[in-house]
Amino acid sequence: MTAGGVNGTTSGAGNFVGSCDSFSNYAEDVYSYNLDRALDSITFTTVGSSLDTVTYVRFNKCDNAAAEIACEDPGSGGEDVTIPNPAQGTYFVFVDGDFSTGSYVLDVNGVIPGGDVCDPADTHFTCAAGYYCNVNVCDPTACNDGMDNDADGKVDWPNDPGCTSISDTDETDDCPNGPGCPACSNGVDDDSDMIVDYPADIGCESAGDDDENDCMGESDGVNTITAATTMFSTTGLTDDFDPDCIGTTSSGPDSVHVLAVPFPLDSLTVDTYGSSFDTTLYMTATTCAGTQLACNDQAGGTSQSEITITSVTAGNYMIFADGWAGSSGDVTLNVKGEIAAGGECDPAKPWFSCPAAHFCDASGATPVCAPSQCADGMDNDMDGLTDLFDPGCDSLEDGTESPDPSPLPECADGIDNDMDGVIDYVNGDPGCTHAADNDETNCIDSDPLAVADGTPEMGTTAGTTDDWTPTCQTNSTAGDVVYELTIPGNMNSLQIDTNGTSFDTVLSVKSGSCNGTEVGCDDDGGSGLQSLLNLGAASAGVYYIIVDGYSSNTGAFTLNITGEITSGQPCDPAQISAGMFTCEGSTTCTDPGSGFVCQ
Repeated sequence: MTAGGVNGTTSGAGNFVGSCDSFSNYAEDVYSYNLDRALDSITFTTVGSSLDTVTYVRFNKCDNAAAEIACEDPGSGGEDVTIPNPAQGTYFVFVDGDFSTGSYVLDVNGVIPGGDVCDPADTHFTCAAGYYCNVNVCDPTACNDGMDNDADGKVDWPNDPGCTSISDTDETDDCPNGPGCPACSNGVDDDSDMIVDYPADIGCESAGDDDENDCMGESDGVNTITAATTMFSTTGLTDDFDPDCIGTTSSGPDSVHVLAVPFPLDSLTVDTYGSSFDTTLYMTATTCAGTQLACNDQAGGTSQSEITITSVTAGNYMIFADGWAGSSGDVTLNVKGEIAAGGECDPAKPWFSCPAAHFCDASGATPVCAPSQCADGMDNDMDGLTDLFDPGCDSLEDGTESPDPSPLPECADGIDNDMDGVIDYVNGDPGCTHAADNDETNCIDSDPLAVADGTPEMGTTAGTTDDWTPTCQTNSTAGDVVYELTIPGNMNSLQIDTNGTSFDTVLSVKSGSCNGTEVGCDDDGGSGLQSLLNLGAASAGVYYIIVDGYSSNTGAFTLNITGEITSGQPCDPAQISAGMFTCEGSTTCTDPGSGFVCQ
């Protein structure tokens, strides 16, 4: 395969399957491409194919699935598969069919680092942003060379008004008074927002931007989003805009925020979860007067709002937080963007995140979303441990498996730190989410964990934090208390209830950890508004009982725990004497010399 593209048609039987689509088991064609030079990135593309393709790439080994380094299947049509900072060697490119066979196109493109050799006639391998092919070398453009080429006191993009982008090769301009001077450098308040020119005016992306207009008609000013979560109030503001999806029904005061998206995103999601009133969200591009790209009043049956746009181009986006039927109050505005694999990223802007199993690799001239060592199935640091089993990996998005911390974290130190009989992540300790986790405890809760060692247990939820929401009653904003219950042997029956409590309770029981499988949940199964769970033949293990309240109900509670241990199963004499459990039939909890059992 060479740059310039190939056309082909898949036919016959399929022999390979890409990791990103288990249905790509139709006929495929395989191409080899030998990369013998350094690149910032290389992209294999099937965009423009009539076949719905799945494209995946293996490095140096064609017939080894473990050698796969990238796979893309966006859902329809062709796709770009980008390898950032590619190693030199042979790449095997698989063009597979997603549920079908047919015709496709395949091409290869690359980005050449600044200072490297280039060919101005080659449209497939081009210089990186901020560089141009000057005869046969990628030299810095005039707008990226650190020099004041037109002697106007302004250097490079975005500061020089003669630079329309970082790749512009000419800084020349006629500012501040010439007819060609862009609006963002002419000394005039072109959009009448009382702010003049770049960088003060948020409508200006650079000094060479020819449009200051950001938000005409906004009485309260435009705020800039600089974090994943922004908190503010609409109380006392003016109602300047109406959303397309609700119209004048959203007559509350509105607040406008601008979000600068510096590079393309696969998706951008904005929501108001956590706000104090019934909100409405909508979004436009570049200016407030632009077409509304998305609008939402109620998300998932709540009074809060959520909007998502896909295939997001770089630029400014105006986000409006409004109120239903004149309402106003405190707003929590959350933003999250996802970047495509191989796309440009910025470690300083974590609200724009790489996809799963990728991280923002800033080792090259331009940071990109690169595959993570902690999700590639390989022992990269040669310590015998792979991915989340490696204490050097704190998540699938961790870029490197090494170095391992010293001392080793609790979930990799060979010690039963939480005394639950299970040691470390590798052995399945339910308190460990990965080997780098430094807490084997099964339940991370804002309030002290209680131990269920008698019946009844007496406690209170007053003044506690609302850490958990039971699945059987999501209308629960009250504080909760968690009890750890250890069952040494299998049970014939297990009952947990809050009978005798004065407020409306909700009970939830989880296995293994507070984040484990919920094995039972009840709101009003007990006496009156109390809760009762019959868990039947419960297995030995650690359980977490969450005592919660309906809506905002809190107060003192009574927690009753009773059950029967199966004959021949381990038992705890302390639980027996406390009245919690009994042995089956006429058996008793005795120690024949190898530990207490019901016999």
